[in-house]
Order: sequence, then C-alpha cells, then structure tokens
Amino acid sequence: MIVSTMIATEDKREKVVNMGMDSNPIVTGKAYGEMYTTDIRPFISKIEVPVLVFGSWSAYKIYGATKESVTFGYEQQLKDIINAKLLVAEKAYHFVFYDEPEWFFCEVDKFISSN
Repeated sequence: MIVSTMIATEDKREKVVNMGMDSNPIVTGKAYGEMYTTDIRPFISKIEVPVLVFGSWSAYKIYGATKESVTFGYEQQLKDIINAKLLVAEKAYHFVFYDEPEWFFCEVDKFISSN
C-alpha cells in the first residue's frame, strides 16, 4: 500500500516491493536510523558544489497541495545552498525516475554536462 503512494506508474511498483523484501533488514534499519537521527541543517550552507534536487507533488493533490505550495516548501529547505537547482515533476510521485524517466534522465544529463 505504501508503494502505491510513492510510485504513480503501477507496473513499476512490484519491482520496488521486491527490492524492499530482498533488502538486508539490519543494513536498512541502520540506514533509516542514521537518516532520522542526523540533522544536517546546520551544515547545509557549507555546500558549495552544484546540487540538483528533484521534487514531486502530485501524490499530495488529494490532500489539497498544489505544485506551488509544495515547490515553496522545497525552496525553503534549499534556500541556504548557494548552487541548488530545484526541478519539480508534473505527475510523478516520490520515485520521479520511475514515473517520469525521460524527463528525469534528460535533466540529469543536462545538469552533469553543464557542471
């Protein structure tokens, strides 16, 4: 059920579920533990390299979110990174690279070639 809220493209969901089922639970647990207990906000302004961030908003439409409101939230999180570029997908959920792969990989290629 959770994967259906993270991937709009239905035929890609089973692969992600299987990857999760095949993951090492100890390693996954440690990674989540570190992710949820490490606050990098005090260091974010020190990031000087170019950063490309992909965001999504479509999954939150049912809760009243708009692309503009979600974009604003992302911008607030990235405001202290000097070289951050934000791109917000039109129809993707969390897994942008699965829901909008052509756009995603085109933008990654453009970013890499320009940096």
